[in-house]
Amino acid sequence: MKEKSLVTGLVFDPDDMVYFRNIEQSVMYMLWGATLYDLFRDNEEKLVFCFSREDHKRLSPLWRNKKYNGDLNG
Repeated sequence: MKEKSLVTGLVFDPDDMVYFRNIEQSVMYMLWGATLYDLFRDNEEKLVFCFSREDHKRLSPLWRNKKYNGDLNG
């Protein structure tokens, strides 16, 4: 069942998404061109960023390389 984000207005299938609480990773994904489909607060009062699995598949190697090299400042 599709959902519509109250924040972005985008419609998406939750099963096709990945969800992150890591703000630094989420910001880097957006800087690298990922579409933010939704942003919400979970039951632990933490922000959750919602991206497509497609974007995650494309960008996770960049994130792992950046993290491995200790270059998390851009």
